[in-house]
Amino acid sequence: MIKCALLIFCTLSVAHGAEWCLKPEPISASVAETPAEKSTSETPKDTPKCSLESPELVTGLLVNGTQDRNADLLPSWVNLTLATQGQKWASENIPLISGSHIFGLMFVLAFPDLNAVLLFTNQSDTGNLAMKRYASTIQQVNTWYNGSLKESTDDNDILSSLLRVRGLHTAAMKAGNERMHGENPRPLINKELYERVQIDEGMWKAFETDLKNSDVPEKSRKVPEKYFGRDGKFFAVNQFQQAMTQFAFIGFPVLFPERIFLIDAKDEDLVAFNHLWAVLGHALGIEDEYNIALQPDLKTTKEYYQHIYENWYLPQIFNLDFHTKVLMEAQLQGFEKIDDILTPRTLLLRLLRDIVKIPVPNMTRELTPKDHAKMLQFHAKGLHGFVSKIAGDFRENLKSKIQGFLSRLP
Repeated sequence: MIKCALLIFCTLSVAHGAEWCLKPEPISASVAETPAEKSTSETPKDTPKCSLESPELVTGLLVNGTQDRNADLLPSWVNLTLATQGQKWASENIPLISGSHIFGLMFVLAFPDLNAVLLFTNQSDTGNLAMKRYASTIQQVNTWYNGSLKESTDDNDILSSLLRVRGLHTAAMKAGNERMHGENPRPLINKELYERVQIDEGMWKAFETDLKNSDVPEKSRKVPEKYFGRDGKFFAVNQFQQAMTQFAFIGFPVLFPERIFLIDAKDEDLVAFNHLWAVLGHALGIEDEYNIALQPDLKTTKEYYQHIYENWYLPQIFNLDFHTKVLMEAQLQGFEKIDDILTPRTLLLRLLRDIVKIPVPNMTRELTPKDHAKMLQFHAKGLHGFVSKIAGDFRENLKSKIQGFLSRLP
C-alpha cells in the first residue's frame, strides 16, 4: 500500500516538476497555405513536442486528421500510471464529466468545416440519427475511461474502440475528400436537402439575443481571419478539427471545473486527466503539433485552453448559419432522446448561463412549463449526487480516522 502511494506521488511530482513536452519551432505565415511539414529536428523518444501555439492550430485544416499509428496506438511517451489515474478520476466524476462533454460537443458543432462533414455523412441531421451517433460516442468514451490501458491490442476494449473510431474518421475523410477534390468537385453540403427543414426560430433568436446583449468582448465575437470555414481547400477530417474536438472533451474540466460543478478537482487530478487525453488524442491520429493536451505544465495548459475558448470556441456561437443550427438542433434533440431531462432549450440556456457565464433573460422566457420542470429535476438530481458524494467522502474519512485510532491502541 505504501509502495503504491509512493509510486503515485513520485509520478505526479515528476509531472508537476518537469516539462511535459518540448516547444516546437514556430510555424511561418506561409504554412497557412500549405500542409505543415514534418520537422527534421531530433526529439527525445519519451518527450513529445508541445503543440503549436493556439493561433497556428488553424494550419491543421490542411493536414490529414487521422495520421498512421503503430498497432498498439499508444505513444512512446505515455505514462500509464498517470493515464490510469486520469481514468479513475473521470470514472469517479462521470456524471459531471459527461455533462462537460455535452457542452463541448455543442460548441464544436458550430465550426462550419466540421459540421459540413457531419451533414455530408447524413448520420447526425435528425434527432433520431443524432441520438444513435451520440449514444455511440458516450459508449466509446465510457470504454476509454473504464477499460485497461496496456501495450497490446489483444482483448483490449480501449484499443479496439479507438481503432473503430479511427476507422470511421478515415472513411469519412476519404469520402469527403473525394467529394470536394475528386474528378467532379462539389461542396460537402447538398443545400437542397435542407431547404424545407424547420428549426425553432424562437429558441435561436433568444439564444442570439442573449449573446448579442452580453459583455463578451468584441474580439471573442469575430472568427479569426485565418479560419475559412467551409470555403477553400481542407481535408474532410483534419488536424484542426481533431484539436477542436479534443478540447470538447478535455477543455472545460481543466479550464472551468467549478462551472461544471467539479468543485473538489485537485491539480493532480487535472494533470492526470489531461495526460489521458493527450494519449487518447495521439491514438486517434492527432499529431503532437496539434495535440492540445501537450503543454509544458498545468499553468500553461490552462492559459492555452483559455485562448482556445476565447478565440476559437466563443466566436463560432456568435456566427451560426442556418445549416449549423439544423445540425445543432438535431444534436440537442438527440440528447433529449438519450435522457429526457436534457431538453434543447434548457441545454442552450445552461450553455450560456453556466459555461459562457452571461445573463439569459431571453432564453429564460423561451422555456416552456416542461422545460422548467426538467430544469428543477436536473438541479434536484445534481444536488442529490453532490450530497451523496459528500456523505461518501465523510464516511471514508471517518472510517480512516477510526482505523488509525484503533491501530494505535495497545
